[in-house]
Amino acid sequence: MNKESKKKEQTIAEARQARKDRQNLKKTQNAAVVIQKVLQQITGQRKVVEMLRQEVDEFLSNPNSSTQPAVELFLVARKLLFLRKYHSGKDDNKYFERLSQLIIRSMDSDSVKVWYVSVALNKAHAVAWIQQIKVVLVITSQLLVSLKPGSVKDNPTIALFLHMLLLFTDCTLWKAHSKAGAPLKNTLRQLCLTIIAHLVKNNLYPNMSELLLNGLGSIPPGLTHHSLSAATTIRMLSMCQYPSEMMLLFISHVMTAPGLILHLNKSSPESCNKIVEAGVIVKCVQVLKTDSVYETISSNAAFCLLGNLIQLYSLHKQELAHSDKILLIESLLKLLDCCPSSPSKNKKSRYSYTYYMHPIFGGVKERIGPRHLDTVMQVMEQVKLLCHHHFIQQLFAVVMTTSPTSSNSTTQPKKVGSKFSVWRHLTAATGRTAPAGAVTAQEKEARQVEICLVCKLYHKCISLFVENLRVDLLTGLSCHGHLVSSMWHTLSNWYPGGSKVLLQAVRTNKADDFLDVLSLFCHCSSHLLVILDEAEFYDKQEFFTLSELQEISYFLNHIIFVSVWEDVTIESSILSSCDSLLTILYGRDNRRRFTLENHWLIKELKVAQFMSEFKAAKPRALKLFQTLPHALPHRKRVELFREQVKMDRNSLGLINTENRPTVVSYITIRRNGLLEDGYTQLADVSTRCLKGVIKVKFINEQGLEEAGIDEAGVFKEFLEEVVKKAFNPDLGLFKENSDGRIYPSPTSHIQEDHLLLFECVGKILGKAVYEGIVMDIPFASFLLNVICGRRHMSMYSSLDDLSSLDPVLDKSLRFIKNYDGDVSDLCLTFSWEEEVLGKTVTHDLKPGGRSIAVTNENRISYVHLMAQFKMYTQLKDQLFAFLNGFRSLIPKDWTSCFSGPELQRLISGDNVEIDIEDLKQHVRYYGGYHGQHKVIVWLWEIVKSDLNHEEKAAFLKFVTSCSKPPLLGFAHMEPPFSIRCVQTTEEEDRGDTVGSVLRGIFSVSRRQSTDRLPTASTCFNLLKLPSYNKKNVLREKLKYAILSKAGFELS
Repeated sequence: MNKESKKKEQTIAEARQARKDRQNLKKTQNAAVVIQKVLQQITGQRKVVEMLRQEVDEFLSNPNSSTQPAVELFLVARKLLFLRKYHSGKDDNKYFERLSQLIIRSMDSDSVKVWYVSVALNKAHAVAWIQQIKVVLVITSQLLVSLKPGSVKDNPTIALFLHMLLLFTDCTLWKAHSKAGAPLKNTLRQLCLTIIAHLVKNNLYPNMSELLLNGLGSIPPGLTHHSLSAATTIRMLSMCQYPSEMMLLFISHVMTAPGLILHLNKSSPESCNKIVEAGVIVKCVQVLKTDSVYETISSNAAFCLLGNLIQLYSLHKQELAHSDKILLIESLLKLLDCCPSSPSKNKKSRYSYTYYMHPIFGGVKERIGPRHLDTVMQVMEQVKLLCHHHFIQQLFAVVMTTSPTSSNSTTQPKKVGSKFSVWRHLTAATGRTAPAGAVTAQEKEARQVEICLVCKLYHKCISLFVENLRVDLLTGLSCHGHLVSSMWHTLSNWYPGGSKVLLQAVRTNKADDFLDVLSLFCHCSSHLLVILDEAEFYDKQEFFTLSELQEISYFLNHIIFVSVWEDVTIESSILSSCDSLLTILYGRDNRRRFTLENHWLIKELKVAQFMSEFKAAKPRALKLFQTLPHALPHRKRVELFREQVKMDRNSLGLINTENRPTVVSYITIRRNGLLEDGYTQLADVSTRCLKGVIKVKFINEQGLEEAGIDEAGVFKEFLEEVVKKAFNPDLGLFKENSDGRIYPSPTSHIQEDHLLLFECVGKILGKAVYEGIVMDIPFASFLLNVICGRRHMSMYSSLDDLSSLDPVLDKSLRFIKNYDGDVSDLCLTFSWEEEVLGKTVTHDLKPGGRSIAVTNENRISYVHLMAQFKMYTQLKDQLFAFLNGFRSLIPKDWTSCFSGPELQRLISGDNVEIDIEDLKQHVRYYGGYHGQHKVIVWLWEIVKSDLNHEEKAAFLKFVTSCSKPPLLGFAHMEPPFSIRCVQTTEEEDRGDTVGSVLRGIFSVSRRQSTDRLPTASTCFNLLKLPSYNKKNVLREKLKYAILSKAGFELS
């Protein structure tokens, strides 16, 4: 049973397998039939393709094909497109290139039948031809992307394809158009519009953008001038009639090509002229007025578009309409916001510390695209057109036609603050002065809008651009001196009610429209005034009269005060520009007065309230003192300086609750080694100890310790002795100018350890100022400005202070600056030669300066670089060491509130009439003298009535070694002014004793005392006055002593 079942199953399996094999065989046979059919079809298709390709090849390679009827060309083109779509081959691009050549040639034929476009006039082929030309042109634009501009191989092909695109997007180039009637011309034009719409829909402008970026993204540009012209003028002239959507594509993809208009203007000026005449820029700004447009433009593209629009506008010979000009400026402002340095583009990465250097915008947070990297300098060339004379005249036409109704120049200062010089009306754009009342309110408002936008554009550029480009902008604007003064006249026109009206508008935030004008005016004026010399500023009064400068400084002074003290919100960049100009005017006024007394003070500022807030460290008081210190009277600033010293002492714990010193340092000084011992021992004293009490022990020439009163007087004697030696020109550390003023010597290096000595002298001077000890040291004005910190201000001019160093060189440089002839005839270079230890040393004023000739174009730079070199470059080590020592006691913030002359007064005392009553109230008497003693009464009567101003100064110098009183009066003199009665000769004088005091009180004189001259110990500010019996004897002896300096000494 089991065997039978197994056999049965085996039989069934074999039957199944046999059936399966038969099925497989049938499938194989069927497949073979199918394969044979497919092979036959492929073979047939190949034969057809080969036949078609052969026909195409034969036609395209036939030299006579260009004379064949257009229908033949149309049919061959259809075959080629079929092959390209379904059976592409390696030679298809060559065939397509040949087809384009034949089509272009056919359009130049004199035979109507040969014109390729004539096929469209055949009803049987019209629809097919339109479809064909659309496909052909789309393929043409696509092939342009794959080609390499600049390649010898590809350049002819690029030119061919661009010609093809240009030809079929402008029917006016067709001979059929010239011979057609009006109805047919409209048909042909409509045909072109259809073709253009199809091309635009199929990425014509993105393809053009790729071509332009590939061609212009290299140096030199890869596109030939013919190709570039074609690529950029495709439908440009007629594009202005098209919808804004197409213009937007044109702007986004073509006008964002780097340096496009620059290269086009160089290679094909005719094309540029056509673009200008067609009003392309007007159409562009009409589209760009929509804010949403800028959301699709990248920062690099915005940068390139900015350059192209600037250059396109510069090519306009006629002024744009007011509305179009407004749109242009607004577009440029928006594009600046989109550029790499725009805050709006960087908000998301505000905490990123990765910056990239941009040649125009400096450190930015976006990397320059690789395609734009090589072309940035070309775009910069376009942006620099903002500095050009013609461009500035175009943009600022409405500003420069503003002129005052009268401009009487006067050298006399006049009271300002009540009213500005008023010019009631702007002149017309034609430059003709409008009669009173001729300008309507609407016209005036329109001009104000234009002026504000133009100034805002330049103000933003100045804020965003790197330093060298910013200087070029300011130089370009400042060259139009009338433009700068017209800006001020414009501001006056807007607020003819005077400065109070203008300031009130600022207070109420109703003056935002003029702040950009004000800021640009301040930038330009600062740049301009820095290069004016004294004669141009004061005598010739170029660009501004002195009265106008008073008005300007008055307003700037008050607008900064309003911003700080009244907390009126004004953009920081605008305030900074105002502060720069105000600083220049204040510096000029300090050198040579052009304002009235108390011009710089702010009457609205209550000094008592300010002093209270300053001591309480209120933010607005601290900021005002830092920003506008001259708003306070000089005496109050000195009081604040002494207050800062007092606060510093308390913070360092230098005095205790009983007002006694807690930090005392001891130094030992040899009389014959004052300076050397001073810098050696002071170098080991910490800054805290240096600000404390320093007690000095002198060692005389015999090596013995001198006896002395261990009070402040011995230290004052040490200071005076060191100062007398250190500032002596014979030592070689310092030199004197022709006015006897001191400045560091450029050859001080011949002195061993000269920099350490400079640092020591700086510390000693700082200690004297810190303690309020007056030192009669006349410093050169440039050195005072260095100490004040004004040297580091951005708008500081070295030429202003050169006369305080070298008047002869100053005169020579001003001669070069104003030389009427050709400066190159003087054979100067950017270098300076001097004799050092018998050798001629040449210093370059700039890298390679000895090889750079001075010309009329660069002479301004030369004179400033020379002044910079003489005053700072060759003295930088000495100045740094001196300042390092001085700043160790007196921080920069403490002296920045003073001008140079004011700092000199702080160091050397007040240059005013000596107040004898003040001196009497604060004098101290010793040895029996008192205020009612007859000798003292005689003394004050003689000093007050019998001595003139010079003799009073000599009396003060006789006692204190300085002819000027302390700034805050004799109450602040250290040590206090003292008078002691002496009854013996100088050799016998041992100070006060019980006997000497009693003799002084009762006027009991020794025999020798009436023969003795008055003497002084200047280290103690002590007058040693014998008790004379007669007033005329006292007068005679006192005058002899102070005028001949008999008995003058440093005890």
